[in-house]
Amino acid sequence: WIEKKSYFTEGMFLLIHARCQSYKYDEKRLELNVGKIELLSEIKESAIECIKILVPLWVIDGEFNHELYQYVVNNPGKTKLQLVVKDEEHQMHVSLVSGQQISVTKDFLNFIKSQEALRFQIT
Repeated sequence: WIEKKSYFTEGMFLLIHARCQSYKYDEKRLELNVGKIELLSEIKESAIECIKILVPLWVIDGEFNHELYQYVVNNPGKTKLQLVVKDEEHQMHVSLVSGQQISVTKDFLNFIKSQEALRFQIT
């Protein structure tokens, strides 16, 4: 507890690696063994492998392209960027993978969320 108590402060975002198992002396009870605690801000780059953005074809225009380009160029990182462009009229889609990897920042996620037609998945 002494080495981990500093993590338990209000406002901290944590990734807790733990194991739930039967209690050693009473198998009807369960215990939680905490193995490792990490700050999400410190592991974000290594934890997010890919962000997939689902884009309807009608959303793509010069302004969207420019904004997306600016985020990609100005936020290099270790996360793969994949765009899945859907043409709902013709029931087709194409998957595009960026040659440049990005850093998934709060601003980037806010940009995606501000475009109501966009959806995204993080893996």
